[in-house]
Amino acid sequence: MSRSSATEETPSTPGWVDGSIREIFAPYGQSVEAARDMYAECLAGVRGAVDMDLGHDRCRQTLLGAVAKMIEDPTELDHALQALEAKISEEA
Repeated sequence: MSRSSATEETPSTPGWVDGSIREIFAPYGQSVEAARDMYAECLAGVRGAVDMDLGHDRCRQTLLGAVAKMIEDPTELDHALQALEAKISEEA
């Protein structure tokens, strides 16, 4: 999950989020890496939005659609992502 090193303003999430996302997705292996990175970028774009919860929901639903055929039961992933999003919202 690379981030731009340029000095211009780019969307980002709190520093701890990338590590949390990697931990959440670790059990699912490399097959979901592209979807994981897309989700991280989507979350970064939501930061500062008027309705962060709606933005987080959109990111999560897009991700779950992308991994639907790769993960047999996405319930645990969905719950972990909702908890992560709640923590992000608390810090906003």
